Amino acid sequence: MKKPTKKEDNFYEAFNSLIKNEPIIYGNTPMGVPFTIKTIKKPTKKKLKKIEKKEIKKKLDEWKIKGKKKWGDKCEICGSDKVVQYHHFFPRKHYKELEFDVYNCVPLCRSCHFKLERTKQVDIGYRIIVGRGINWLKKLLNKI
Repeated sequence: MKKPTKKEDNFYEAFNSLIKNEPIIYGNTPMGVPFTIKTIKKPTKKKLKKIEKKEIKKKLDEWKIKGKKKWGDKCEICGSDKVVQYHHFFPRKHYKELEFDVYNCVPLCRSCHFKLERTKQVDIGYRIIVGRGINWLKKLLNKI
């Protein structure tokens, strides 16, 4: 094994300082005062959460586009094309594996979405199953 040069020694020393989160003394100014390069900071939990939210939003936007291509942009309950929203038939909170699955995407108008989410009207969910067929439901259930 060859002996590392002075330049390589400085590189490894600087790299190890970065890993240990210590400032690197890089050299001296003309006045003889040492200056440092800032260390690489680890992202905070808050920053990581923000990055994660952006990634999830991007995936949800892609999911909506795929849902629109697959199921159209009309409400599956009343046929309205006003302000279509995309609903997760199986809630993404409880079924992470179906969160971005296009078969779990149901286009609904604002009114029908409100009825389904807030008033928990079972007949709307039933109408979705009848409209899409039992094979659609079986396909989703097999993924869980």
